[in-house]
Amino acid sequence: MGEARGDQIERLTCSLWHGQVDKALGKMDGLETAIEPFRETYTRFPQLVQALSKLRTSIVHTRHVILNDGERSRQGEAIRPGLWSRR
Repeated sequence: MGEARGDQIERLTCSLWHGQVDKALGKMDGLETAIEPFRETYTRFPQLVQALSKLRTSIVHTRHVILNDGERSRQGEAIRPGLWSRR
């Protein structure tokens, strides 16, 4: 599953960093579709699906407070350290 899925997760994270919630959710749909063929062969598939489900729920419920940290950083404003921050 490896590198290609890691790239998808990176793009999803980048969308969230830039406050693009709908785009991030779309990328999550793509990720869920991409991992489906591994259902039978990846032993931790159920845990992965559960983690993605929890992440989706969290994004949907907090979308109103997800800021565009990329823009805030360019404007010299404070950004929040943590999950989405790479700096």
